[in-house]
Amino acid sequence: MNDLLNQWGNVLFHTRNVLFPVLIAALLFCFPPDAIGTVPGDYFLAFGLLLVTAGQALRILTIGLAYIVRGGRNRRIYAENLVTDGVFAHCINPLYVGNILIVIGFSRLLRRHAALVAPV
Repeated sequence: MNDLLNQWGNVLFHTRNVLFPVLIAALLFCFPPDAIGTVPGDYFLAFGLLLVTAGQALRILTIGLAYIVRGGRNRRIYAENLVTDGVFAHCINPLYVGNILIVIGFSRLLRRHAALVAPV
């Protein structure tokens, strides 16, 4: 079981840069947003854009306050040290919190509760 989880973790690690945009495109295809110009559509658009912007701002702030040497070495997950500066002093992984805000924001843009489950 551990070996299978490690294999899936490695697949997700290597495809992480492609996986998120593909999921968003699939969500937009499967759950088209409400028309702009209607009252609910405008509110969901504003709230969704606010959440997406907040998530991206948190990610930018996190990287800006504490440079993270991340990535891989020899095709394996690798980090030089544990980062405890900046936003990491207040949150275990603010980059994940930013990602979650972005996903929730996109689901609000789509005005679909099912869109929250799709990325999981």
